[in-house]
Amino acid sequence: MANSDIAAENYTITQDYALAPPIFVPGGGNFTAPVNVTMTTAAVGAVIKYTTDGTTPSAANGFTYSGPITVGATTTLKAVAIKNGVISDIVSHTYTIAASIANPVISPTSGSYSAPLEITITCNTPGATIFYTDNGTNPTISSNQYNPTQKITINQSTTIKAIAAKSNATTGSVDYSEIAAAFFNIMQKAATPSFNLPAGTYNGEQSVTINTTTPGADIYYTTDGSEPSETAIKYSGAITVNSSMTINAVAIKPGMANSEVASVNYTINPTKVEEPEFDLATGTYSTPKYVSLTCATPGASIYYTDDGTTPSASSKLYNPTNKIYINSSAIVEIRAVAIKNGMQNSSIVSRAYRIDQNAALFNIQYYSDSSLQTSLGDKPYLKAGTYYLKITSSKTLRQAPSVTINAEGTANDIISQPAVPFSGNDYRLTRVISYDADAAGLIQESITIDSTDAADINNNR
Repeated sequence: MANSDIAAENYTITQDYALAPPIFVPGGGNFTAPVNVTMTTAAVGAVIKYTTDGTTPSAANGFTYSGPITVGATTTLKAVAIKNGVISDIVSHTYTIAASIANPVISPTSGSYSAPLEITITCNTPGATIFYTDNGTNPTISSNQYNPTQKITINQSTTIKAIAAKSNATTGSVDYSEIAAAFFNIMQKAATPSFNLPAGTYNGEQSVTINTTTPGADIYYTTDGSEPSETAIKYSGAITVNSSMTINAVAIKPGMANSEVASVNYTINPTKVEEPEFDLATGTYSTPKYVSLTCATPGASIYYTDDGTTPSASSKLYNPTNKIYINSSAIVEIRAVAIKNGMQNSSIVSRAYRIDQNAALFNIQYYSDSSLQTSLGDKPYLKAGTYYLKITSSKTLRQAPSVTINAEGTANDIISQPAVPFSGNDYRLTRVISYDADAAGLIQESITIDSTDAADINNNR
């Protein structure tokens, strides 16, 4: 038979190989100090990717290895080698750092604070030295050495990491703590509130306002001396202070640190009641008199004594419908005080009276001329101008009398103005009336005359 045809096929053989996984030096285990871990792979040109959070490393996840990794706390490292899209098996090692040195304690703890912030670091292991960094890197014995007598002061957001180290006399090596870390978010502080009314002692009710120069900040305050916070009273307007109190206030704004607490103490004395007023001046009178008492403070009661003793709420209560009757040849001293609940008692006011049937009497006439020729009568209504009073005494006086005039307004009042001798027991007083916006048109006057007669008796009219 003839030979068959030749059959032929082409075959491409592709070598299947596994990429060499990373090698860790040292491998995982228990350590008493931070350990530096190196990673290598036999695959030339391969890139090593690793993680420290337990996730699976890949081309898109993890860190690219570039040098020794310092493991300062218990950590699981996972790594793969990658080349031309081929990924090796995952290698995982756990490093347990069982420090024989107590971990440093950073105070305060992580959080948001205002600048400047003072930080302290302590370690409970006697003789241990603390090293720290303020740039987020892991500390070593080559880092800043912490000085226990000096605090670390920061003015901007910072991560502080610290490690404690101590020589081991038995092994001759250095033992380390785990690394402690704290992050401090430094925020600008709101402006401290200010008060419009300084601290001090005041009489009666006061109005207090609080302000801060930080736009958009809210003010919270307390009136019982406690520390204010967002749970305190929110300031919305003037505070009425009618009793002694301490006000503490703080300004708060989101994104800023709370302001310093401003504090002010007020001592409030109750408002004083107005003094009682007598409608009759002290003096000797020729006929019995009725004395009226008034007080300008609404709701106040007037108490008085007629024996010179100090009046109080247990003294006689003055009744406006029953005036005080004076009919004694002996001197009677009336002392009065005005009292109202919630207010200070008024000052004590006193007047002394004596009735003497032999006291001098006075007759008063108004004149339009200085020679006292043209009389206007004894109770004329006066316009603005110059007038002359003729004061005639029924007795010879030691000296010219003094005259007090209460006009309808206030601008024309005079107090104890002396008259001048005119003729015999006649005396003259020049009276100038000016326009007074408080007076209702024409003016009629109330006149009191004070004098001493030849018998040395004081006389009032």
